[in-house]
Amino acid sequence: MDIREFSLRFDKVKWLSNKRFKACCPIHQEKTPSFFVEDKGDKLAIHCFGCGINGAALITSRIVTGK
Repeated sequence: MDIREFSLRFDKVKWLSNKRFKACCPIHQEKTPSFFVEDKGDKLAIHCFGCGINGAALITSRIVTGK
């Protein structure tokens, strides 16, 4: 999945570079974005500094979409 397409699934997206953005975490309630996504070429790396979730974006996509 393209990082731009993936970013459409989140609230309060702020682009930090062409390959990195932060947003509100889909796992927990928050007002200030602490969820970071970075394009690593062959995968999207994720990490939330609020709840600690990390790993491949495919896992996050399944959590967000329920699929």
